[in-house]
Amino acid sequence: MKLNLEKPHRLPSLSALRAFEAASRCRTLTEAAQELCVTVGAVSRQIRQLEDDLGLSLFHRTANGVTLNESGQRLARDVSKAFSLLLKATQDMRPQTGASIVLTCTVSITSHWLSKRLPAITAYAGGNLALTIDPSSEVRNLDHGDADLAIRYCPRELVLSQSALLLQDRYFPVCSPAYLNSLGPVDEPLDLVGARLVQSPWYHDDRLGNATWDDWFTAIAKCDTQTTAALSFSGVGYAMHEVAQNGGVMIGSSALLQDELTDGRLVAVFGDRHQLTSPYEYRLVWTQSAHQSHDQQYLINGLLRAAGQPSAFAPGRAYAPG
Repeated sequence: MKLNLEKPHRLPSLSALRAFEAASRCRTLTEAAQELCVTVGAVSRQIRQLEDDLGLSLFHRTANGVTLNESGQRLARDVSKAFSLLLKATQDMRPQTGASIVLTCTVSITSHWLSKRLPAITAYAGGNLALTIDPSSEVRNLDHGDADLAIRYCPRELVLSQSALLLQDRYFPVCSPAYLNSLGPVDEPLDLVGARLVQSPWYHDDRLGNATWDDWFTAIAKCDTQTTAALSFSGVGYAMHEVAQNGGVMIGSSALLQDELTDGRLVAVFGDRHQLTSPYEYRLVWTQSAHQSHDQQYLINGLLRAAGQPSAFAPGRAYAPG
């Protein structure tokens, strides 16, 4: 038998992969650096090292920032899955006083809604709560134990017995206040034809997920404009960063951009008018095990409370841990 003396495939630097994974999720390299507790220069060097190792570019680079290119998007999906598996493997080996509750949700809802509310949610659920967040585009099987809770982006007509509405969603044009002022009078949908249009489209099984400009013009203006967006991004965060930093109008999600709209970084071009209701909504889903876990019950109620929704479990059935 002939021995295989070829060198095994070498794994790229784990530090470089970690920097790339963080940069692929965050809106800017600055946010990635803050998450990793390193400098922006360190993140940039790690990404360059990974690109040199792979022999290809992973980002589009401009004077105003970086965005994933096609190769970067493919690698980001797989690297994110790999780090999720590593996280689960190490969490399973840690001695814990109580089992960690695993909450799975998409990267977008984690970045744009959940992360800013986690301190209040965990405080409501109890300071000693062991919680693992699993941001993933993969649909985890709760019944198989892949996670305990999930935030799902579901068709509105889908019936889920052990779930509660978290966030409804609408689509409408948003931009920075400065760009809106530069447009001049904008009263009707067709006034946006000719503006710098940005979008983050997503479809599932040929069904509208995130609206495109053509979807919005067809539904709201009742006409087919054959509009071509200036830029299309694979993530809402990248599209939002683009319009905030470089100008333009994007089709925004009321669920994902509510903080940016509240603090004034973005404004709805038409106010409450000309909004397209999404066929999807965000629902919080759990399993039968939640009925035996007071920690899960309090976490579920805390998540719903953060979204302005009523509790799923009565106070008499859920009490503060510890």
